[in-house]
Amino acid sequence: MNKEQQGMTASVASQRTGFKKVLSALHPDGRPSWWWLLAAALVFAVFVTGAYLWQTATAVTADKIQDELIKLDPNITIEELEKRGYVNNGVAESGWASIDDEDFPYYFVDKSESGPLERFVSDVRNNRQSVLRTYTTRNGSLDSVRILWYDPNVKDEWVTAAGSEGASVTTHFGGQGQIRQWWWKHGGLSNPDKRFARDIRQEGGVVVLKHRPTLWAPGVAFTSVPTEADEMLYALDGSIAE
Repeated sequence: MNKEQQGMTASVASQRTGFKKVLSALHPDGRPSWWWLLAAALVFAVFVTGAYLWQTATAVTADKIQDELIKLDPNITIEELEKRGYVNNGVAESGWASIDDEDFPYYFVDKSESGPLERFVSDVRNNRQSVLRTYTTRNGSLDSVRILWYDPNVKDEWVTAAGSEGASVTTHFGGQGQIRQWWWKHGGLSNPDKRFARDIRQEGGVVVLKHRPTLWAPGVAFTSVPTEADEMLYALDGSIAE
């Protein structure tokens, strides 16, 4: 090998050495660039998967609410319910309304305990998804459990009877969002997933849910339009004159 060839070889070797030094400075552990790209992609994939699993686990659904109530012990106590996040919906007293032989009571609650109920009403009016878990008492004992879910993603649809003797049905549309209700009474569900309007009626300390009748319910298809049956959310103590 002549001197010129030796010089070229030394130059190439020097360039390679310099390139290795640059790589070593950029990646001290010697890993190539593609390794870092792969690692970043894997971290991102883990993050996205974790976020999806968390969202799925915490998402509110009708099935989850129904399962939660079905699993309640028939002998559950108020103290146990409160540990699970249920709040006082008030004292049930018959006489507010009677529809198709079904009693729709008053629910009298003290102002000092109405905070969670008022926040739910505020969430509904501001179109924010909200879940309210409550219990009611009667004669000093647990009477029933109610879960209300404001679902802003469902269509506000309801039906009314029309024509001679209600022979036909009219469907109404009111935009987006409905309140959905489940009652648990005496160890079983009562009229699950009953729907109410987002437009909550309030007169003084009396708050009423406006029923949105449907032609279906979980496991049931009605042959006629159900009777419209509003329900009381709560009434502050002293708000109704004797």
